[in-house]
Amino acid sequence: MPVLRYGVLKGRPLQRQLSTYADTHYHVQILAGATQYRASINVQSQSNPSELEYLIRDPFDEPWTSRLDHLPPGFTSLPRSRRDLTLDYVRGSFVDQAALRVLPFDLPGPQNDLNEAIDQYITRAIEQEDALLYIFGSRWGPEWRRRDDIFGFWPGNGLHDVHMNQGNAVRFASQDGIWQDGAIFVQFPSSRRWVAIFLKFQSQCWQTDDRSGHCLNDLEMSPDERLARHKSKLRKWYGSRRRR
Repeated sequence: MPVLRYGVLKGRPLQRQLSTYADTHYHVQILAGATQYRASINVQSQSNPSELEYLIRDPFDEPWTSRLDHLPPGFTSLPRSRRDLTLDYVRGSFVDQAALRVLPFDLPGPQNDLNEAIDQYITRAIEQEDALLYIFGSRWGPEWRRRDDIFGFWPGNGLHDVHMNQGNAVRFASQDGIWQDGAIFVQFPSSRRWVAIFLKFQSQCWQTDDRSGHCLNDLEMSPDERLARHKSKLRKWYGSRRRR
């Protein structure tokens, strides 16, 4: 099953919280109309290697951004058939695999880690009153019985999976799909400038099936991942034999 409730959130960033060793996400509070959201952005992985691959395109000069500009504030649900807006790192033209770089989420010193690479644009967007965020990912909430865990607004509400969502390791392969990748776009209208931020786990492979989004290239997997995938295939084969 692909990621649930895929779409794009358009709104004004209000505040942010950087990732820590206890929390693998960089969080942003976003206001869209009268509704508040939290975008939770992975800057480190729970699996090894923990460092993410990333690409920042600044400026992001693509005519496609005019489609974002015309979206209403708030969350817009995007079925995968909406190729005019959905994102795919592999099949689209926005991400060059060779341009992806690995960066730890936290390093000593200024402006040298993934936390800070993202934060420089989010902070600037918070400071500029006309700046907007467009965040692609998987919607969760609203959670009417609880406040947001990070920023305390009610009800809890937001987006996650703001990264590539295909070619996953076996543990997360159920979330694979095409045309459902996450990303961050920052619009600075006063300077007529766009910035795009793309994120990928090192455990995700680039060669993926055109229907399922599953990894195709065993050479991109670790030995443990190849063994786990082989066992999964065997279980499916034996299961089909028993049903006959």
